[in-house]
Amino acid sequence: MQSYEHKQNNMNKENNMTREIISVIERLLPWAVGKRGCYVNLAALISEFYQTHQNQQEPHPLEPAQMQQVINAYTAQENGDYLYGGWMEDRTHIWKGTYMDAQKKYIHLGVDITAPKGTSVCVPADGTVIHVSAAEGKDVDWGTNVAIQIDEYVFVFAHLARNSFVVPGRTIKAGTVLGSIGTWKRYENGNVFEHVHVQALSSVAYQKHMSEGFVHFDGYGCIGDEEKLKVENPEPIHLLAKFISQQL
Repeated sequence: MQSYEHKQNNMNKENNMTREIISVIERLLPWAVGKRGCYVNLAALISEFYQTHQNQQEPHPLEPAQMQQVINAYTAQENGDYLYGGWMEDRTHIWKGTYMDAQKKYIHLGVDITAPKGTSVCVPADGTVIHVSAAEGKDVDWGTNVAIQIDEYVFVFAHLARNSFVVPGRTIKAGTVLGSIGTWKRYENGNVFEHVHVQALSSVAYQKHMSEGFVHFDGYGCIGDEEKLKVENPEPIHLLAKFISQQL
């Protein structure tokens, strides 16, 4: 586990988002065009919150409304409009005290991009819809999620509202609206803060999850498996940038 000081030093290490990252995010969320995004290590941010709010006792996870307040405050502090980050992040400080404890399943396998509820989410590159489902339990879950096959990879877009606009088997063009950002209210988006989770999976990893009925598919992997997880779930934004470039 990183020290609190080390996390603090790393929280803003990528605040200078590259044009490539911004371009992909603007394709994914047209709302973001002309807005300022900031990188954040969410685990470090929540760690800082616990350090400065002594009445907040770990391991109990924050309620989604409280986490939303922390995210909104940090976004305003950075003079930003949205936050971006999270791939291969150790989120022990966020999910300690949940079902993830049993397997130490704290490694976040996707990228989270914050945006207000109702914001349209579009596919950034041409692809084929292969899976659409909704999970709306009272525990942390996916909300509505859409899986798109792009070349040899599958990209999952999760924590959406109930209004998905695509169906499996449909080939779609870049810019097609998949749905919109969901809210934790009424457990619509899986009971988490307002954002879209973007995750890339190799075709082998995706088929493995399919064969298991998606029982263990929740966007997280186990501590100690990082090298394998990086291969099975590569950084999604740069990978999307590659496919966008090839399709232009």
